[in-house]
Amino acid sequence: DLPLLGVCGGMQLLNVACGGSLIQDLSLRAGTSEHVQPHDKRRPHHPVAASGRLVEVTGAATLQVNSTHHQVVDRLGDGLAVCGVAPDGVIEAFAVTGRRFALGVQWHPEALDDPASRAIYGALVAATRR
Repeated sequence: DLPLLGVCGGMQLLNVACGGSLIQDLSLRAGTSEHVQPHDKRRPHHPVAASGRLVEVTGAATLQVNSTHHQVVDRLGDGLAVCGVAPDGVIEAFAVTGRRFALGVQWHPEALDDPASRAIYGALVAATRR
């Protein structure tokens, strides 16, 4: 039950480790918006509708996130609960159920300077202290 935060590829790896699968190239999926932003990743690129554990951690129902990925969750792994979705339906965050703190986020909160990003890392640090 060690606290865990999977960022970008770490989220993807956690999904696969739990039996899920990935879309290897998002550009092959019809109806998805661009997830590789053309500008600096220290600036947000698109919103994420938050729910569940992500709202508990950040206190926000909508987050503005950066986006630098071409692979995404296809089939969600066992024991994972979606808690963040992009406008085009791409899963942007999930929590591992039954764990005190295990969260995967598709974006890079370490590159953003905003309250929600700081809250994600703050929750990880707080969970490690318990």
